[in-house]
Amino acid sequence: MQLLLSIVCAGAGVWFLAGGIASFVAPSDAVPSSGTNVVFGGVLLLVARVLWRRGRRTNGSLSFVLLPRAGLPSAEEFQRAWNELTNGAVPPRVDAWGPETIHLQLEGGMVSVGLLSTPIPGREAERAASQSACAFAVGGYVLAPHAAHLVVFSGWSMPNVVACRLHHTRVVAALAKAAGAVAVYEGAAGATHDAAFYLEVVRNDGLPVELWTGVRLSVTGASLEFLTLGLESLQLPELLVSAPANQLEDALSFLFVVAGYLAHRGEAIAAGETVGRSAAEKYVVDHVPSPLDPGTRVMRVDMARKA
Repeated sequence: MQLLLSIVCAGAGVWFLAGGIASFVAPSDAVPSSGTNVVFGGVLLLVARVLWRRGRRTNGSLSFVLLPRAGLPSAEEFQRAWNELTNGAVPPRVDAWGPETIHLQLEGGMVSVGLLSTPIPGREAERAASQSACAFAVGGYVLAPHAAHLVVFSGWSMPNVVACRLHHTRVVAALAKAAGAVAVYEGAAGATHDAAFYLEVVRNDGLPVELWTGVRLSVTGASLEFLTLGLESLQLPELLVSAPANQLEDALSFLFVVAGYLAHRGEAIAAGETVGRSAAEKYVVDHVPSPLDPGTRVMRVDMARKA
């Protein structure tokens, strides 16, 4: 995961660096317009180098905050959003807050934010909206148009990947609220979440696993399967839940309850053990090939098969 993040950071760093240099040579609306992007691009390239050298010893997260118009919120707006969403948790320390880049420090980590005055390319974010939990709400979910986005990267020296992700998610949520975002695209989860849903989940107690993993649904005859798409980024195997097709809501709820348990637990459930939402509810766990990649094993729970 860290090597993948290093590649992503290197690519983003080159983009910002090239855009900043281009703005000096030939100013254009087609590229980021400020020379501060040179600095941000350099920082991302440095982060990529650190991640590449440290490998699994450094935790990193990457999110994209989708905006209706280009612009960063003020530091004061971010602080107000942070206080509301986290009930007064210790806020990040601001190292730099410019018109197009932000650099924050938290205990054990750092966050860098860059503004790109373009939508996510290739309609990638639009496609990922179908894999958010929002897509299974009444009426479904269609991503609202966005004109710009924030690239939010965090790097952490702490070994606890779940704690690092929680810090990162809170920063992303505060940025999204302060900037009036329409959605948040979580690449590691393969999902784009509606901004209101993202903020609601962050406000709730517990780990926001609904934001950390997308879900893929397949229906065959009278049965369905939900597959998580982001537990691997928490160093866990993905979870596959099977159920009768008429139990979609219950199966989705069960999926996220178990995903939250796995995130707290920090390790997979062994094959043959049981899991459930109460002492009376027990389902047997199997380890099977992933329906997306037969070479990868996932945890499978069949809700039609109680212990």
